[in-house]
Amino acid sequence: DEKKKAKKAMNAELNETLKLHERTFQRWSVTQAEWQKSTEAMQNSFDTLNDQHTAVESERDALKRQLLQLQDTHAKRVKLLQTKHEKALKKAAALNRTVDTKQGQIQELSNEKEQLQTSIESMRKSFDAVREQRDALESERNVLRRQLHSSKSNKKIVHGQINEFKKQIQNL
Repeated sequence: DEKKKAKKAMNAELNETLKLHERTFQRWSVTQAEWQKSTEAMQNSFDTLNDQHTAVESERDALKRQLLQLQDTHAKRVKLLQTKHEKALKKAAALNRTVDTKQGQIQELSNEKEQLQTSIESMRKSFDAVREQRDALESERNVLRRQLHSSKSNKKIVHGQINEFKKQIQNL
């Protein structure tokens, strides 16, 4: 009779322990799902930043091409204007107005060049900021991956303990 009472008490204790482990497993399952959602959200943010990064790079490359074209045009125009200026010096003072106009165009091109260089620098800074955001998100994603892996390991341990308790209960 006392053996039955002891066995019942032991079964009750094992059942309580099993319930406790099952509740813990359920909480870990919910936490794991939340971490998974968070990781996916981070991945989506990371993908968006990569897209932005690519767009900024494309725009920067286009601006570089425009700057090179303007520099080439500028160099050609400067050379042309110098030639015309030399001819204009040999001619009358009336032709000096043409030279002044051409010099004004050179200044406009220089201003455009400076504006483009400023714009490229601004894009470069924007590119660096996007890269920093991407790196921070990637670091955060890696932390979440490690946490998720740790959660999965803990889940396996709890499953093993539950199965062991079930075996003990069956053996009783």
